[in-house]
Order: sequence, then C-alpha cells, then structure tokens
Amino acid sequence: MTGRLPPPRLVWQAPPQSNPHPAAPPPERMDLTKAPDPHAQMPLFGAEPDRHPDGIRRLYRGDNLDVMRLLMPEFAGKIDLIYVDPPFCTGSDFEVHATATDAVPGTKVGQAFRDSWPGGVNGYLDMMLPRLQMMHALLSETGSMYLHIDPTVSHYLKIILDEVFGAASFQREIIWRIGWISGFKSVARNWIRNHDVILYYVRTPGRFTFNRERLPHPEGYMRRKAARQTVVSSGRPIDDVWNASPSERDLKGAESLDSIQIKSFSREKTGYATQKNESLLARIIRASSNPGDLVADFFCGSGTTAVVAERLGRQWIACDIGEAAIRLSLERLRSAGQLSEDDATPRYSS
Repeated sequence: MTGRLPPPRLVWQAPPQSNPHPAAPPPERMDLTKAPDPHAQMPLFGAEPDRHPDGIRRLYRGDNLDVMRLLMPEFAGKIDLIYVDPPFCTGSDFEVHATATDAVPGTKVGQAFRDSWPGGVNGYLDMMLPRLQMMHALLSETGSMYLHIDPTVSHYLKIILDEVFGAASFQREIIWRIGWISGFKSVARNWIRNHDVILYYVRTPGRFTFNRERLPHPEGYMRRKAARQTVVSSGRPIDDVWNASPSERDLKGAESLDSIQIKSFSREKTGYATQKNESLLARIIRASSNPGDLVADFFCGSGTTAVVAERLGRQWIACDIGEAAIRLSLERLRSAGQLSEDDATPRYSS
C-alpha cells in the first residue's frame, strides 16, 4: 500500500443526548446603556435592535447554544476571531469571591458556575460538540478560534476539533505557564501542574489573519550575523510556550502573563473563579484580528474578552449563562469608561 493514510474519523457510540441546561431561559441581550440594579432583574433590550453604526457590541445572557442559533442568520461566516474558555470538566462548583479592595476580601459572594455533567466526561463532550460545530459555522473564511482548556480534557477536545474543523486547520497547541508555584499546589506528591492548554484552529488553512509580534531581547543583546559583524535584532518571535521565557517572566503588573488568580492584589481581579488575564487576551486579539474586526466569546465569564476587544478597537459579541458573569461583565465595561450610561448608542472609547 502506498500513499498517505486517510485522516482518522471520530466515531461516537451515541449522539449528544440532551441539553445540559434544560431549564435555561431564552437568550436575552443585555442593555449596555443602563447601570445594573442589584435589586432588580438583569437589564435587557426588549427586542433585538439593529447593529450600532459605529460597531457591534453585544452581551447576551443565556445558554450559548441558543445564543449562537439566534446569531446564525446574521453572523454565519462573519466572526473574525472566537476565544472560548469553557468549563474544564472538573466536577467542581466555582464561586465569586470578594477581592482585595472589598471590605472582607476572600469571602464568597456568589456562585459562578457548576462544572458537573451527567455522564461525566461523555456528558461534557456531548455538551461541547454542538457548540464547537456552531462556532465553526460562525467563523469567517479568514477567522481563527482559540479554545482555552486544561490537560485533563484537551486531548479529547482536539480530536473533536479535528473532526469539526478538519485536521489541516489545526495550527498550534499553545502552552500557557500559569506562574509561580505556591500554596496547596506545592505539596502534591507528583509533578506540579503549572500550565493550561490553548488549542488554536483556523477556518481556512493558509488564509487567515495573523499579526506576528516579537518580544524584546535583553538590553544590550546583539545577534551574530557573520564572523566579524553583528546586527541588532528587532526582538524574539513569540513561540507556542507562553510566559516561560526570561523576557516574559520579567513583565510586571498588568503586562505580566502570570495568572490573575495568583496576583493577590491586582486591580484587574474581579473575584470570578476562572477569570483570565487581560494581557493574555490582548496577545491573542492583536495576533488574530485587526482593528474593526468582530471578536466573540461564548463562555465570557467575567468579560475579559469583551473588555480587551473594546480597548483594542474591535467589535465584539459575548455571552454567558450565569448572572454573576453578566453582572461582572457589565460592571467592568462601565468602570473602564467603555460604555455610556447616558447615550443609547454605545461608542468606542478614544
């Protein structure tokens, strides 16, 4: 037998069994022009309004599968970048805690989400498959998708993504080093887990947006060009292992790629259990979209993707099923001065 073997195919013993949120209400679009009232229901646009003349900026509360179905007639093949940080199938409940700026930091103030699935991993994969299929359909021909996950289920999800996108659409498995090791992690009788996995796929292999960035070399660095010549390099290209090089580990404050969860006094911290860094999202959004492009996050959590997309001049769509996630997203967008409370037409900040 000669020639290349055909690509493997994913064979399910049974199709997805059920909606993981059978009691979820219909998707509702949040009103971005009114301050959230802690004593009332979530503020809503009553009906689906037209897109705003200066850009699409939409925040939905609801099951993301329902939200994507709602978006499909308008946005199929039109989203330039999707980043999602779904549950990791841990079997745990995740909470929202008071931050260092609150009166009693560290206290529980609400539930973020429940990461338990009927049938365990099988039920979790049943949940993920139709959502990944819908995301693929929403991506533009030059679009990219980043799936942020941990090593527990990343290998299962890569096989599913190969099936949905095609194996040739896989670009990189990015390893994000979470940061320094301390606390309960350091006492494990095992190698200490210190990374997440980000699976990077594109809709069309060979035709996708990618803006290459470089990290600065240490001061005084000179690259050898020839035996008697040296040339100053413009910087080191970023590889697929993040937050591990000396130049990245030297980043401080908001620029640091260390997980927000281990930065006890960061002003960026919201108390949401699975919040990700703005610096992490900024790297992804700058690399895989251009100003004015449309970015989406269908597991938006505390709203980091929308906040960073807005700041970088991208349009955005975000959604989550959790009330805590929606409240935090609204608060973060407004506190950053990126949403107007008096103008019914949201606008980009300068």
